[in-house]
Amino acid sequence: MDASRVLDSVAPFIRIGEHLRQFGFSAPEIFSRDEAAGLLLLEDFGDATFAQLLEKRSCDAPSQNVTATPPSRDLDSRAITGDGASPAPTATRASQLRAAEELFALATDFLVALHRHPRAVPENQRPYSPEQMLADLELFLEWRTPDISAAAKEEFRDAWRAALPLAHRVPETLLLRDYHVANLMLLPERAGVRQAGLLDFQDAYRGPVTYDLVSLLEDARRDVPDDLREKMLSRYAAQFPALDKNVFETSLAVLAALRHTRVIAIFERLARRDGRTEYRRLHSPRVEGLLQRALRHPALDAVKHWMNRHATLVQRSCDAPSQSVTATPSPAATKASQPLRIITAMLLAAGYGTRLAPLTDRTPKPLVPVAGRPMIEYALDKLRAYGIGQIVINVSHLKEQLKEYFDAPILRKFPLVQISEEAEPLETGGGLKKAAPFLGDEPVFVINSDILWTDDGETALNRLARHWDGAKMDFLLLAQSKSRAVGHDQGEDHLFVTPENTIGWSAADAPYIIAGVGIFHPRVLTGAPDGKFSVKILWRRAMEQYRLFCLPHHGRWFQTGTIPDIRKTEKELQKRG
Repeated sequence: MDASRVLDSVAPFIRIGEHLRQFGFSAPEIFSRDEAAGLLLLEDFGDATFAQLLEKRSCDAPSQNVTATPPSRDLDSRAITGDGASPAPTATRASQLRAAEELFALATDFLVALHRHPRAVPENQRPYSPEQMLADLELFLEWRTPDISAAAKEEFRDAWRAALPLAHRVPETLLLRDYHVANLMLLPERAGVRQAGLLDFQDAYRGPVTYDLVSLLEDARRDVPDDLREKMLSRYAAQFPALDKNVFETSLAVLAALRHTRVIAIFERLARRDGRTEYRRLHSPRVEGLLQRALRHPALDAVKHWMNRHATLVQRSCDAPSQSVTATPSPAATKASQPLRIITAMLLAAGYGTRLAPLTDRTPKPLVPVAGRPMIEYALDKLRAYGIGQIVINVSHLKEQLKEYFDAPILRKFPLVQISEEAEPLETGGGLKKAAPFLGDEPVFVINSDILWTDDGETALNRLARHWDGAKMDFLLLAQSKSRAVGHDQGEDHLFVTPENTIGWSAADAPYIIAGVGIFHPRVLTGAPDGKFSVKILWRRAMEQYRLFCLPHHGRWFQTGTIPDIRKTEKELQKRG
């Protein structure tokens, strides 16, 4: 163990490890140490972490057997040390016990054994008090909502001050804090809960018994199926019949909300301060979904109300059944309930904006002001109101100005902003193809950065998402009535929707125009040409396969592609107040 960069973690690792081993738990032995240098020579637990076994779904070595202690078994000191333990299972039985449920059962049973021990908490162990929890939550204010007012920040603290004490109505124990499958090793040659090798406990506290359960069953890095989570909670609760169900569930909810709020802030800090965006990109949507589930508990109403007003959380369903426990969820595991919630949006912002010259000679088109605001901000407002998780923006012309703008307060309100740079503008289709690595494999909003629109009733983005049917659609495009379009002209770049719902380039008898807002599935980019090309190529291909659809917009629409268009738009916006 090399802790030379975090020397203050060495002493607690040694102390907590010794404490756990004296009760027979599997913390690694220390064979040699140089505490001043932060170096420890530890017992080798191998390389079979629970996380790796869950990913592989099987183990190569026949000796890696999992002995999960049944819930009804007495988990006293004999079970901990292995005295009188059951014989090691056969290879056939072992192959069955490698399933996810058995690994989580072993991890849960360790917590039962630890929490039952009368001397689980070392003397003078620091408490994870409500005050310390609130201090940890300051990260969220610092990194996720840095621009809100001082009054709003104090409202955040007040909401948590009311909720956090409710987490402490359950018994206290030693909480390891980072107790999850990536920090557990399978030790098949040992018996009972000693098969769970413990890796990360230097940040231990004295605190509620529910904390490590949340850490295990609401993992930031992988989806845990709801039915598995409920089984493990029932397995744990069955061993503590005196534990009040309502008090237990309230503590779980409060600590889940605490942990997820803090993890979101940590991922944000890694992305903004250290340039490590992969955690935010891959895992923040999952954590934000878990946070929203926790906030459904009435004890957290004030926190939920604050989040709704001051933070934008990805609307990721946590209610859909999940079929696997993997760091990269399968489509079946993450399919959202209807209507679909789109996680990613792409804003097309790389063009030269030649029709806006001379303004665009010195200002990139998306930053040209309309009614005192950069035109791109109107689309960003819509996406923020929708609750989008990730924004991808392509840049080329005067891209340094755009990149500098992307650190503006309005962009910092989004969980993740990705920049797709183009040496020269690649047009609409080429821009999508270049940005493909950021877009994932789920439907994506695509929006032109030079349009504005208003909604009458249900928002356009919600309507598009509600009508999306991935089984038959590759594109679903918003269609704008020409009679309610401001700034529309007859330029050759305009496509028209005919009364027969086909697309053509003739204005004759065409009541609609394509509005520059829609949903597409990134699968259409497979086989698309590299370099510069128009998205019309992809539209034509989808039309030939009857996979392009249009949805009429309910509201006004403003084109801002020319200086006269901007002036018309500003007059209309002024009329509307």
